[in-house]
Amino acid sequence: MRSIEAMYPRASARRVVLLVAMALMAGSRHAAAQVGGAPRHTVLGPGLHLLSVPRGNLVVRIGAKESFVAGAQRPELVSAARALLAAQHAPPVRFALAMASEDATREGDGGWSASGAVSLAHELARARMMRAGEAALPSMGFSEVVQLGLSGDEAHVVHQPAGYSDADAIVHLEAEGVLLLGADYASDGYPDLDLAAGGSFDGLVKTIDTFTRNFGQTRAQFIPMRGAATNGTALREYRDMLVAVRDRVAKLVAGGATERDVVAAKPTAAFDARWGHGPVSGDRFAAMAFRSLARR
Repeated sequence: MRSIEAMYPRASARRVVLLVAMALMAGSRHAAAQVGGAPRHTVLGPGLHLLSVPRGNLVVRIGAKESFVAGAQRPELVSAARALLAAQHAPPVRFALAMASEDATREGDGGWSASGAVSLAHELARARMMRAGEAALPSMGFSEVVQLGLSGDEAHVVHQPAGYSDADAIVHLEAEGVLLLGADYASDGYPDLDLAAGGSFDGLVKTIDTFTRNFGQTRAQFIPMRGAATNGTALREYRDMLVAVRDRVAKLVAGGATERDVVAAKPTAAFDARWGHGPVSGDRFAAMAFRSLARR
């Protein structure tokens, strides 16, 4: 599998490195479960868990000497993560990554730094939390790359081109073959774009295309910000949908179409049966595509 750092040599040269040499990862596998309205719990591998609600995902990695969480820091997900860690008698969370997502400005770091963890967010996301008056600020901001030493693996956190927002980052657990693609990826429907936070449809396509080309033929697991974990086949289908919608909307924009014209043209019609059942409708996705592509 190709190294993330090989894909981003310039960013790698400026990386912040937090390396901790530790023993091999341990953990047990349990079946996915969901109780009532509680977050859905899916076991991705030994010691690797995905907690999901309709508006976001949180990954929990339980290592031999530390735990690591990354994703949306929504209160219900954080509560579920704490309960899972307690039930597993897991080591304390050493690193917590708050990824760009809906309501991230109000969620802060989920309270992990107050529990003794090093909490991180991209510096642009952290600045927005600060301006919003968020009390639970991540204790550390980063600009391009952070490498976190974990038991039996390393987490490479890499800033991406502006897609969902200008604070997008992915997480690569290289030894485990897991890629958290953040809000640039949704497997339950169309993705969202935070245009007010620098989001870009072109950037969204660029990021997904990069990971489809470099990892889409591997056995990697791809973790979206919303929806279930997927394989490379599903990621390629998502990429093809993005490209087709972008090209259709760009053609309409070039012909002088207004936002109303674009929505009326139904550029997502061929994909609505598969992607139109999530929180973002086809019409809303088309409107966001117009607003972004009209800025070119």
